[in-house]
Amino acid sequence: MRQNTLDPQIIYSTNNKGFAQRITQYIGYDVVPRSFEEWLIFILVIYAGTYTAVGYSFDIVPLMQRKIYKVVLLVSACIYLIRARKQSFSVPGEVKLFIAWLVWCVLGQIDQGTFTEAFWGQYRDAAATFILFFMTARVAIQRNLFPMIFFGFVIVALVMMGSTLCSGELLTSAQDPSWRLGRTASGNPNYFGHNMILAFFGVVYFLKNNKTTLRTTRIFQIILLFTISIGIILSQSRKVFIGTMLFIPLCLVFWYGKSILLKPRLFITTLVIISIMAFSLPIILERTSMGQRFQMSIDEREDKFGQEDRYEKWEESVDLVQQRPICGFGIGNFYGLRLSRSGRAEHSEYVGIITETGIVGFVLYFSMFVVLLRRLNRIGARVRNDQIIYTVGLLKTAIIVILVMSIARHRLYASRVTYAFIGCAAGFSWSIAREQTFQIAKQSQAALEHIMPGRWKSNVWTS
Repeated sequence: MRQNTLDPQIIYSTNNKGFAQRITQYIGYDVVPRSFEEWLIFILVIYAGTYTAVGYSFDIVPLMQRKIYKVVLLVSACIYLIRARKQSFSVPGEVKLFIAWLVWCVLGQIDQGTFTEAFWGQYRDAAATFILFFMTARVAIQRNLFPMIFFGFVIVALVMMGSTLCSGELLTSAQDPSWRLGRTASGNPNYFGHNMILAFFGVVYFLKNNKTTLRTTRIFQIILLFTISIGIILSQSRKVFIGTMLFIPLCLVFWYGKSILLKPRLFITTLVIISIMAFSLPIILERTSMGQRFQMSIDEREDKFGQEDRYEKWEESVDLVQQRPICGFGIGNFYGLRLSRSGRAEHSEYVGIITETGIVGFVLYFSMFVVLLRRLNRIGARVRNDQIIYTVGLLKTAIIVILVMSIARHRLYASRVTYAFIGCAAGFSWSIAREQTFQIAKQSQAALEHIMPGRWKSNVWTS
């Protein structure tokens, strides 16, 4: 069992035999699920990231793929609740805020007086995301799921890259610069790139946090990191590329802070990394199709399906917010309410949430990220364990990168793999924060006992 503690170690279970033991020893982390709940989450995360690629391989239409996944998710949730019916259902604040946001979406639609099919379609997606988010957060309170979750993200990336290879899409992308990798593997190159960057987070986690892996594993991880980066570039997703370029410098800042300037070896390493990125960036922008898309955005040469239309939609959303500032028009209704010529999505999580759920919905939704970041900051300020500091730094960086990408990405609440990661971070950080609070209370009690022996009796804090 993986316990969340302030001094986490790589745990090798006595029951860890055969294939699971070899995987654990090779990777250096106990990434193989142990309990039924862990297997359930592990399978659902991989399924959420790969069901589109698998569906295309078997000629299953996208609508049917989504329906199948929601049925599987609902059945899994029922099984989980039946098994956990005798457990305490204490949950992190992020889960409560998500519930409040879902309730507010319904109340806002009631206030509007009609329930459209577009609303129910997006609401079902959000509810399905919440199910996986809730399950992951609950299990992560008791167990450190990050090795398993990140391992799942890596599997998702390998499956999606394999799908592009088997379908011939990778060859098409190499021959036709305008072809965006991921259309077949995920149905949308932006979703493909988003899953790739989650796997990128995972590989960096394994590279940084673990000092016991074999040299061959290190080499494979570096090759995998390079392969994922190529996949992101070929997907031509500009927001994901920006997020990837932000990730490493932010990680270094959160990991080391002022120590970068004080330690010569660390300063030189950081300088080399930034120099490589600075050298690679002009080459990527000049010689790739994604760089051409960046240039088109700067030159305002994109057609009605490009950047200019996004600006138009964002301007229209300002007018819509003024019409219904409190409740919004209901999630999924932005398509039918706007008047722009393309009829496409708003391409911004911030614009979409405030337009469709109002100011109250906007505050509830993004408060989840604020609460999580504040808790991670408190943990980072109190803990002295390097492994915890590195994990917290990576989590803060990943969440900030997700929020930055959300400026140009819509329907983040429908991304199950993203919220599996956020749920894991919420449960993990909540359990660590509770343990820190408990330890501080015990220290305070001991100090009072020392000052007033026999007069201070605690009947609240128990182990």
